[in-house]
Order: sequence, then structure tokens, then C-alpha cells
Amino acid sequence: MRGCEIEAESMRIIWDLLSGYPLSAPEGDVVVRVVHASGDPGIARCLRFHPEAVERAIAALRSSRPIVTDVAMVACGIRGYWGPLAVAVEQPGVGEEAEKTAATRASMGMRQLQHLWNQGIVVVGNAPTALLEVLRLSLEGSASPMLVVGMPVGFVGAAESKDELVASGIPYITLLGTRGGSPMAAAAVNALIRAARRGE
Repeated sequence: MRGCEIEAESMRIIWDLLSGYPLSAPEGDVVVRVVHASGDPGIARCLRFHPEAVERAIAALRSSRPIVTDVAMVACGIRGYWGPLAVAVEQPGVGEEAEKTAATRASMGMRQLQHLWNQGIVVVGNAPTALLEVLRLSLEGSASPMLVVGMPVGFVGAAESKDELVASGIPYITLLGTRGGSPMAAAAVNALIRAARRGE
């Protein structure tokens, strides 16, 4: 089987496995791609979408608004985007600033890049502190993202940061609980990019 055939068969299997879920495109495409990235159909039950998430994401992508990720692994997984793409932890001086303030590089990078993710898309696949900093700045009125894809992974702050995202009122796509990670965050964005290209 060639690679494209394997992918097509994987998609068919996942759609069959999730036949009991209300999966209308393009939201359903996001769910299927995240399941594919995780290898776990059960993860679909933990995905949550703000009612305006997909609409706002597609509008931002078609306008070539910046995508800001917490770590390079997320950025490396995003394919075929024609607009600006920036990584929080790779910004100049974030390491030094983080040491001075006892913050994380990811949170300092998000603070430094708020001019980019204002009216853009934030994608967090690793660091809960990055997500919390985006929420803090947004709720203070410093910046307003079109969408936050919040899928940090781990046992310290990940689940709590996602709960805060859902409660914030900011448009989001998230995966509740401790699970998450760069592959799933990137997969969600790639599904949205495909939808933007298709004209949905």
C-alpha cells in the first residue's frame, strides 16, 4: 500500500469508528485528524469546540493572519500555511527574561508575540504556561486572538489551563484533561487549513 492509500484507509476507518458522533464538516474533519494523530478514537469524546471556532479560524487563515505556536514541534507539524508562522520559545531573549522573572520561555514568548497573535491564531501543544499567559493577556484586553487551539499535555497545569480556556469565552478548540501534545495540536490546524483552502 502506498502512503496516500494508507492515509485514505485510515480516514475511512476513523470515520466508521466515530459513526455515532455528530461529525459535520469541517468540525468533523478536525476531530478525525486529531484522532488520527493520537491513534485513539476515544479522544473524540474529550474534544471541545467554541461555537464560533471553525468560522473564525477559517476567516483568519484566509486573511493570512499569523499563527503563533508555543514550541517548534507544533510549527513543524503545520503544513502548507501561506501566512506568517512564529514560535514563542524561539524569540530572542526569552530565556534570559524567563530566568529574571521565574516565568517559562513559552509564556515569555507569548507575551513578546502578542502583537502577532492579536487577531491571529494561537496554537499550544506543549506548555500550559503559554496558554495561561495568552488567557491573561486576552482577558486584560492586551490582545484578542481569533482562535486558540489549546492542547497542552501533562500533569501539571494542563487540564486546568484548558478548563480556564473553555470558561474564558475566547473562541477555542481544546482537548480536555491531561492528554494533548504537538502532533494533535498541529493536526487540528492542518484540518482548518484544508477547510480554508476548500472554500468552506
